[in-house]
Amino acid sequence: MVASNMLVNVTYIDDSVRGHQESCLYFWGSTKDRIWNLEMDLHLEKLKSQLEKQDPPMNPGDLDSEEILCVYIDFRWHRVRKSADQELKLKNSGRLEVFCVDSRKTHRVHLNCIRTLDFGDIAGCEPKKLCAAWSIRDCPPLAEKFVLVDVIAKFDNTTLTRQWSDLAKQFFKANVEDRIWEVIPVAMYGEHQGVRLIDSNNRLLADQLIEEKFGGPAAFEHCEGELLFHPAAVLSNSPRNVFFTSPFGLPIQGQPTPGKKQIKVVYVDDSSSFYLHFVDSGNSLVKFGSTLHSFYSEESRPSIKDPRVGVACVARYDQDRIWYREQILKIYDHLRAIVLFFDYGNKQLVPIGQIKSIDAEFIQLPSFAYHCRLGGVASFRVWTQEEVRELESRTRDKVLSATFTNPDPVGKYPVRLVEDTATGAIVFNEEFAAPRYKSRSVLDKPIGVVIACYPVVSFKDGNLYFHIASVDDSHQEKLEKLDRFDGALSPNDLHEDLPRPGTPCVARFDEDGCYYRSQILSIVDDIANILFVDYGNQQKTPLSRLKQITPGYVELPPVA
Repeated sequence: MVASNMLVNVTYIDDSVRGHQESCLYFWGSTKDRIWNLEMDLHLEKLKSQLEKQDPPMNPGDLDSEEILCVYIDFRWHRVRKSADQELKLKNSGRLEVFCVDSRKTHRVHLNCIRTLDFGDIAGCEPKKLCAAWSIRDCPPLAEKFVLVDVIAKFDNTTLTRQWSDLAKQFFKANVEDRIWEVIPVAMYGEHQGVRLIDSNNRLLADQLIEEKFGGPAAFEHCEGELLFHPAAVLSNSPRNVFFTSPFGLPIQGQPTPGKKQIKVVYVDDSSSFYLHFVDSGNSLVKFGSTLHSFYSEESRPSIKDPRVGVACVARYDQDRIWYREQILKIYDHLRAIVLFFDYGNKQLVPIGQIKSIDAEFIQLPSFAYHCRLGGVASFRVWTQEEVRELESRTRDKVLSATFTNPDPVGKYPVRLVEDTATGAIVFNEEFAAPRYKSRSVLDKPIGVVIACYPVVSFKDGNLYFHIASVDDSHQEKLEKLDRFDGALSPNDLHEDLPRPGTPCVARFDEDGCYYRSQILSIVDDIANILFVDYGNQQKTPLSRLKQITPGYVELPPVA
């Protein structure tokens, strides 16, 4: 997992005995698009009749803890694995403990609810079912392991240990689990990805836990084994945007003074993560880069001896073969590392043998690149690739004006980005404030022929909506999946937290009760006037009933 912002659906907070006794908050969550869960549900639904006919396993002791099983829980089939060392518990209770691989929630179930994906038993079934069985067996678990950084449980003077209180556990279940958060990866701690969680109000979960006195602040160190942390005193003089302990700490960047600055955008992840240079620092950067490249072009410069996450180093960029300063973000199999070119913001996978130790003279200057995001634009919205490319093409290597505000808790500067043109100022914060549906090219046919062939689907305020071609089966199937997916959600799931005019969303049509792709036209009080983009009709809907739309459905152009 690379160090860039994303969304995570927190599926399960460890409430085992180990979880209760830990001072850190361990949890499982899925960073995958919700459509993955829907696809898995459809595969299980295809196998439903086959699983119901199949006999449960004769000898549960023969089940491998790594084997994917199917279990009937709460009127649905789920992918599960057997928890380790269950034979003794099975003899005592007649139930087997399993955990769902796509959420990590544990259940104790009767043996007659368990089915294996035995290909010998289903070899005679139709190809669609056989393909579904393969997908259920081979698809990696959707839930990943995480640990929350910046906070630890409070010290208990009675037990002389740090453990989460019963009240804290209730808070986790009620306010953290089964919710979608913005996640900021920090570093790997053993098997767990260390993260910060941010809610829809742009507040860190760690700060909320500290305010509620459930825990105390802590600084975490990256390590390969146990998780190391330091209580509050260590944080007193530590800047919030320094994630990693490192033998080579770069000087902290000076905070830009208020007012407009002339800048150039040098690298774009999305609106919530891009890097820029001040125009007046260009000559200094060129001179510094030339000196560094000449110094490390000599073959005698030593390779890095102790590669660790967070360490500053030097490596060549593949595209121009020039040496640059870097920071290690993640290490794979002790042979490769993802590095951040922190003077520019881009990342690269590099063999560790090609990484060189950085000399002290090259860490005297702070990073030339400022890590920024568009102020006022939802940082936890997942951007489509088309939107990222558009922002990049319209901002890269141009002289723009940026107005800085104070950095956020993770060290990114919210900026107002403006391009001054002959016809007026372009404010990118307003241009990219909301996602947009892809446009559809219109067929070159006489309008009378089109209307004669395909029915008019809506007429509103002088605007005529009709389908200029029959909706193909794959497109229609995707829209039907959206209806099934959103129809199965509870009222609070995937609620649209940042409604504004122009925002794509999903809404329920009052007349048939089905869910359709929509776009907000206007908002008055708590009521949105929405357009059903595939049909052209409009409806007034309470904001509380609008659902977030997954990025894949924004990629599909409207059919009306």
